[in-house]
Amino acid sequence: MRVSIVRDRWLNPWDVGNYAGLANMVSELTFWGRQTANGDIDWKVLRELYPGASFKAYTRTLEVIEEQPDIIDVPDAHYEFTQDLVGRGIKSVIATWDNLPGKNTISTSAKKALMEADGFIARSTMAKQALMFDGVFPDRIRRIPGAVDTNFFKPLKTTERENAVLFVGRLVNEKGIQVLMWAVSHVPGVELWIVGTGPEEGALKKWTDYAGINDRTRWLGTLSRHELADVYRKAKVLAVPSVPKLESHPYSTWLEQFGQVIIEGLASGLPVAGSLSGAIPEVGGDVAGIYHIPMQWPKLAEDINDVIFGKGVFNRMSRAARKRAVAYYDSLVVAEKTLSWYNIL
Repeated sequence: MRVSIVRDRWLNPWDVGNYAGLANMVSELTFWGRQTANGDIDWKVLRELYPGASFKAYTRTLEVIEEQPDIIDVPDAHYEFTQDLVGRGIKSVIATWDNLPGKNTISTSAKKALMEADGFIARSTMAKQALMFDGVFPDRIRRIPGAVDTNFFKPLKTTERENAVLFVGRLVNEKGIQVLMWAVSHVPGVELWIVGTGPEEGALKKWTDYAGINDRTRWLGTLSRHELADVYRKAKVLAVPSVPKLESHPYSTWLEQFGQVIIEGLASGLPVAGSLSGAIPEVGGDVAGIYHIPMQWPKLAEDINDVIFGKGVFNRMSRAARKRAVAYYDSLVVAEKTLSWYNIL
């Protein structure tokens, strides 16, 4: 089977990793992207991370069709390049992260792509429900989660953990970082490590002063894959305190989607302290995660304190986190489910 994964300028290591396990299961695995003036695809890094796959750039979507793969895997129907590639006589799969209805029916072209796609991959239960709300019959959808390389992201006995809460993600308001800062300010003896960059970075750095945790906050910026794996191994809690962003226009609405950082943390043996927003509790699970109502910092503070200082709590949740990652999110486990769906189609 020849499989083409098309992501245009949104091709990135995390999404590629969801399919990397297919490399030795299919005859040809090709990732297609489009280099833009911003240079937002690092082709060299992708080829080094995933040597078993091919990476090709295109200027016209028809170049993908001309290669005549057996399966074309594209993202949500609201993307124009997805609309161009579906319904071209080649079996097509739309893989969706969006967990709020409406985005994929915002235009006639998007609705047409929903009708013409041969099948769908929903990364979460909420994503599946959103597709069904938008008119997709459930027998056309498979719930297949994102994947993580559990041989790379893993705890090491030689790495000593610190009393630190880790946040990994974009520095934007909807990630709930202010809530996390306020919670950490009420848990003495705990540091906050922040990985990522974003438009709200300047304002958030002022928030550390306001919360009184400037001396307990480390701003780690953008890390390499190896550096990130090391940080996951050193922290004791992964915080995912996202808050809903609900507005009238579908493109302006957002609930935390699958959360790739969650499965990287789980694989690294990190318990999750997350909000009850979007897919967070579904991905983290009941044993490896503790959850709070969005914006409720007192409960988040209590959860952080329990995991770090509760007798035996971290060890128990850490083992559960690793077990969950290996069982449900390992690259080969997800690849087998994906290939099975491709074969059915």
